Amino acid sequence: MKITAVLTATALILATGMTMAQTTTTTTRTTFAERFAYDREGDFYRANEFSFDVFGSYHRNSQNEDDFFDQPKGGRWGGGIGLNYFFTRNIGIGVDTSIHNNRGAFIDNASLSAIARFPIAESGFAPYILGGGGRIFDPTDAWSLHAGVGFEFRFNPNTGIFIDGRYAWGEDSNDYSLIRSGLRFAF
Repeated sequence: MKITAVLTATALILATGMTMAQTTTTTTRTTFAERFAYDREGDFYRANEFSFDVFGSYHRNSQNEDDFFDQPKGGRWGGGIGLNYFFTRNIGIGVDTSIHNNRGAFIDNASLSAIARFPIAESGFAPYILGGGGRIFDPTDAWSLHAGVGFEFRFNPNTGIFIDGRYAWGEDSNDYSLIRSGLRFAF
């Protein structure tokens, strides 16, 4: 039930985003095929950029930071969505939700992050760091702080892929690690 609702919501958001893309500036891709076309022209990372993420994720509860490199145990696959806004080419904020447990709350955690990205010339590659706070809703309600690193590659100024990882320190030993990988649509 939870997965069906998430997929439906994601499809609606993507449809809305594609409609917005068709009505915005001339640099925005207007068809699905054009959105994924490899294009070396244009400014890949811009100031005042809004982007939408859809991703798959791997979530694992931890007792402390040392558990991050231990043999995987009890991890769960899931997914989520996120929104980002960059004030400058390099500095922005992001909010994301992650769903990986089908037994409890609909949203398992939500995070707000400050993001610093470092585009490499005009290559389309941009490593980034992120940090912030959030709320864990499942298995118990708790506040958290997190820090992580990631990497993005843009096919063109409006579409890219990303992968990132973060470690979150939750109150009352609700620590977890989260790895996300997915598509990023910039507007």
